[in-house]
Amino acid sequence: VCARACAWCTNSENGLGKLNDGVGDMPHLQALSLECNSLNSLPEDLKFCTAMTELRLDDNRMGFIPPCVSSLKKLVRFRAPHNQISVVPAWLGRLTNLEALSLRDNGLRALPSSFVYLTLLTSLELSGNHLDTLPPSVLEMGAKEVRKYLQYNTPYEAVAEDR
Repeated sequence: VCARACAWCTNSENGLGKLNDGVGDMPHLQALSLECNSLNSLPEDLKFCTAMTELRLDDNRMGFIPPCVSSLKKLVRFRAPHNQISVVPAWLGRLTNLEALSLRDNGLRALPSSFVYLTLLTSLELSGNHLDTLPPSVLEMGAKEVRKYLQYNTPYEAVAEDR
């Protein structure tokens, strides 16, 4: 259980199927670890955790990246490997403080062109997906090359739309 003033909260490996509302009552929360549970969504009030820099959702049952994550503008590290995520939302490109992103072993088929805006991204884990739009050789080269590939192989209109 996390106190209102805590900076780090971990609730991993507890078989959680649902996280109740109230996490948004922790405005100073900087890191939340919910690994190895059975979560398929997050409470909408998570969007009020504006100090959050790290979110770990490894090994859950997420079928999508919850929209409340789009409000976490200070997010530096986001991990959601081993879920059932099939689409990366375009708004992820607006989380411009991201330095590390792990979405490996999901059901991803494409990345949004808004990835070009993730200029601080240095660690990108996407293995174990079915990314039809990116050549495997580009994926192996890392975050910078993925951004560059998307920048030069996506029409300008599509990048502007994703923003």
